[in-house]
Amino acid sequence: MLNLARVQLRTNGLTQLTVLLGLTKWLGKKNKMLEKDFQQSLVDVARWNGWRAHATRTVQVKSGHWLSPGIDAGFPDLILARKGELLFVECKLDKTKTRANQDLWLELLESVCRIGQVECYVWRPADWEKIVKRLTSQTKRKV
Repeated sequence: MLNLARVQLRTNGLTQLTVLLGLTKWLGKKNKMLEKDFQQSLVDVARWNGWRAHATRTVQVKSGHWLSPGIDAGFPDLILARKGELLFVECKLDKTKTRANQDLWLELLESVCRIGQVECYVWRPADWEKIVKRLTSQTKRKV
């Protein structure tokens, strides 16, 4: 489904309606949505709107747990940057809660957000309309 959405976006230009319909149709599948799929959809919309994206790399260890080598646990999944704008984003599925180490990072980053330097979010598929609105806005913040 996302491949079809990409073709529509490249052919017709970006519209919120196309992006919203694309995710809505994908969510309607019987298959359970995975966090990595939601994250990729979010990155696709960000890139279509001029954002640079960095995702924290994870590896699965023998115990089955996922770790991000070289960083403290809980760091947000995505960093999105566009001229004058910087977002830290933790991706969660609708019923998934943040872990304690994620809350610590978010609290630290939100303390910086309060002084207007960056924005910090926990985004879920249910937030899709707000996500698209934020990523497609052309509001430039003063650096």
